[in-house]
Amino acid sequence: MDVVDSVVQIRNIEMIKWKGGIIKSDGKTSIILNDCILNGGCTAVCNSPEKLDVLYCEFIGNGDNNFIERFNSITHGFIEAFNSKFTQGSFNGQEKRCNVISGENTQSIIESCQFRENKFGLNSTAISISSQISLITIRSTAILRSKLSGQGIVDARKGHFFR
Repeated sequence: MDVVDSVVQIRNIEMIKWKGGIIKSDGKTSIILNDCILNGGCTAVCNSPEKLDVLYCEFIGNGDNNFIERFNSITHGFIEAFNSKFTQGSFNGQEKRCNVISGENTQSIIESCQFRENKFGLNSTAISISSQISLITIRSTAILRSKLSGQGIVDARKGHFFR
């Protein structure tokens, strides 16, 4: 049986107060999240050798109310995130990050994104890279600058933006 290449596109939706995530891909499936507002954790899990494309989305945690696992997890393939916001996440511990890039990940691009009002605990980060990635690009454009800010970080051992 041949594996079929497929694309799942989720456009202009709002996910409200959900902790279970919105999509998980295995096999050869690309995911496109476009112009979405997604509340909660473990939003997208990409175990596919294809691309997770995030365009003009807003990922919102639950602030101080409870810890969430991560917004996006990429264990295979690569992520391209453009002009998106990751806010109000509360992370504490290993693998508790806004975006986790691990496994067989070859390259990733994060451009003109904002990581704001996130609360990072011990061993947590905005972007975690634990694979032998050949290229990761984190950049801004002349029009829209990437923004990184933490919430209530007073201990230098707690939280990093990139690890």
